[in-house]
Amino acid sequence: MDHSYARLRRVQAESSVMAARSGRTRRADQGEVWMDVALKHQEMGVQASRAGAMRDAYDARRDDLARLTKAFSRPAPGQTGVVAIVGDAVLALDVFDKPETLTSVWPRLVAAYAVDGFGATAACFDPHKVGAFLAAARGGDLQTHPAVGLGTDVTVVAPNIIGGALAWEGGVPHLALFPRGHNPEARPPSQRARSYFRGDAA
Repeated sequence: MDHSYARLRRVQAESSVMAARSGRTRRADQGEVWMDVALKHQEMGVQASRAGAMRDAYDARRDDLARLTKAFSRPAPGQTGVVAIVGDAVLALDVFDKPETLTSVWPRLVAAYAVDGFGATAACFDPHKVGAFLAAARGGDLQTHPAVGLGTDVTVVAPNIIGGALAWEGGVPHLALFPRGHNPEARPPSQRARSYFRGDAA
């Protein structure tokens, strides 16, 4: 589990999952990754370093992140997964093999979800959207691929869902699913690049 916020993980998943399914090296599109990082810096009101590292954003909002992680200090007893919601949309689903695994990554996971919330518009959420998200995921197409390390990678693709899991020794240590194109109001990549790498407002 890394420190990437969920929207960035979705960007990475869309390119790497489709690469794996086409027989190419499973690798995220770095151009898309850097464009989304630049966009997130602007949403958070953070001046990016020359390298554009997300660490800058985490450091700049350290106090805000500390308050949020304190408010969500631990998962519920027996909890193994999270459906994260920002505004009126499902952001991500993360499910782990056992409660201890979720507990071990909980502070980083909450901090990463919080980063997605910075710059988002508050909205009422329809809880039925969670059920719809899970139903769409259940109807997704599953394919298996050799993992980079141990185990087997499983990719999940549905019309509006994308993600994957690691299967190892008869279990699934981690499943992560995202809505495809979570940020539909974002500019096309070429326009985002011209705007955000120049530092202009959206």
